[in-house]
Amino acid sequence: SAGKTLFVGKGCYQCHIADGIKTPASDLDQNLTIDLGGKDHAGWTRDQFARSIMSPNHTVAEEYRKIMMSLGANFEAENSPMPGFNELLTLSDLIHLTTFLENLSE
Repeated sequence: SAGKTLFVGKGCYQCHIADGIKTPASDLDQNLTIDLGGKDHAGWTRDQFARSIMSPNHTVAEEYRKIMMSLGANFEAENSPMPGFNELLTLSDLIHLTTFLENLSE
């Protein structure tokens, strides 16, 4: 439950869907929303989620790059629009959040 609380409290739900988890409404265009419990993240480990949270530009999916390019000059296709969370999460927070995300796929 700590991971779900962080998912909402840190605003992750504004850009991500947590497979079947009720979150506050978001104004984000559905084309930009990433389903973290979906097939693209099935089997991801806590380490993979942690790397994506702490260094979002490490892995940007090709499909997402195409969407970003279609939006125009405000977005760079090689970069994720997601900010890094190095200074926003404690190690304990990261463990709780990545455990929550890993369990979405089970």
